[in-house]
Amino acid sequence: MEVTWNDSTKTVTFTKGSDVLTLTIGEKQYQKNGVPYSIDTAAELQWSRTMVPIRFVAEALGHAVEWNAQLNMVYITKSELPWLLEDPIERQATNDVALVISPLLRDFV
Repeated sequence: MEVTWNDSTKTVTFTKGSDVLTLTIGEKQYQKNGVPYSIDTAAELQWSRTMVPIRFVAEALGHAVEWNAQLNMVYITKSELPWLLEDPIERQATNDVALVISPLLRDFV
């Protein structure tokens, strides 16, 4: 996937294969392959960084998104290979990753 930023239009563009997804800062409308759609949350600029609604971007580009409320963790995978939290191997991998990520997030915030 390629991500580009146009500072003059405040637009971020995601290109994955033949799909092109474009979001403009502050707008609740986006384009996928030139077709306009609406979303409930606009992209924002915070701390000189572009913040986008990740579930929307991931799903629009063909990925599966799962939320683990217990760990406050999101899983983004290929649509054909969704994350199965009930699977023992994936559950252990989740716990291992949570142990690594937790200190990073704690120190970041």
